[in-house]
Amino acid sequence: MSIEFLILVNKQGQTRFSHYKAYVSSESRISLEGVIGRKCIRRSATESSVFEYNTYTIVYRQYASLFFIVGVSTASSDLSGVSSGSVNLLSIYEFIHCVVETLNEYFEDVCEIDVLFNLEKVHFVIDEMISNGAVGETNRQHVLCAVGMTE
Repeated sequence: MSIEFLILVNKQGQTRFSHYKAYVSSESRISLEGVIGRKCIRRSATESSVFEYNTYTIVYRQYASLFFIVGVSTASSDLSGVSSGSVNLLSIYEFIHCVVETLNEYFEDVCEIDVLFNLEKVHFVIDEMISNGAVGETNRQHVLCAVGMTE
């Protein structure tokens, strides 16, 4: 299971940040981000935060006005029952929380405006945490130390 993309979308469906494992054309990005963003926004709180779209399994969490959306390849994910794929999807769900906590610590309560005006810093944080589609570092202090060296 590989993280193919991470997208931050606001409640209006506007993409505020995107990070892709591999090159995706801008037309495909716009289409993918629009469709997945709308699907996440329209889902009710009683529905699962995991669903499948095309060749991806989508895992998302909402924090205030932002949706943190991760797309993982469906090659090894299995949503039926407790299996290694399900455990991996739960770890992706928790990884989203780890990303939010790290951004919160870096920006002192991150909000949509912080993401908009500090895209390069958000990219630094995400690049430290995701490496070639895999979770690289989850320790906030290590991530923030590495990001701090770039300032």
